[in-house]
Amino acid sequence: MTTVAFDAESWIVSLPRALKSYALSNLDSDIYEIVMEWPSTTDLGKMMPLSKTLIHFEIDSVTNMPIGFGEQKDVTVDPVSGITTEFECRRHDVNFDVGIWSSARSGGTTARLNAYQLLTEMFVGPSAYFALKEIGIELMGFTGFACIREEIDDIEVFRAMDMTLMLRVYSQKALDDGKTIQTIIQDGVITIDDELLIDATPLPRPLTGNIAATSHL
Repeated sequence: MTTVAFDAESWIVSLPRALKSYALSNLDSDIYEIVMEWPSTTDLGKMMPLSKTLIHFEIDSVTNMPIGFGEQKDVTVDPVSGITTEFECRRHDVNFDVGIWSSARSGGTTARLNAYQLLTEMFVGPSAYFALKEIGIELMGFTGFACIREEIDDIEVFRAMDMTLMLRVYSQKALDDGKTIQTIIQDGVITIDDELLIDATPLPRPLTGNIAATSHL
């Protein structure tokens, strides 16, 4: 499965999409279902009894930070057109609430524990850090784990809760007035063998209009 990369110009929309894609690439879709929000009671009622173990990720908090001091800008240059574009950059620390939901049909308490182990493999350690880094997401931490039992539509549900996934991404926004064309300065003198100098400055354009010509025999 091809993993969706994070898009810095649409960070708040692309981050959950990239995260879901990363999770699906590490989980068996025949066993697990991923949702990017807290599942509502109505949705859970339609899914009962759970045939797959459900894992949810929901944005819990966001901290937006400038990068550095002064004007936080980055510049790119188009090598063909010579146009430079200025971008304003920001850092975003995003915490996701993570939960696991299983029923006897999907594997009960064992399925819940197996799902938690897979989450630690996906979000803990150097391998997880570099895997997320490849799609533009920085892993900051994965903490928490608590088990509870509850009933939904008279069906026992085994949950894991109080888990927090901490991610960091960087966004950029092109400034409307940040595009300029690079000025190319030409040197009018060509040096050959450090001795011979040739003046290559363009000659003045010829005059136009009615000019009288004088001939001397």
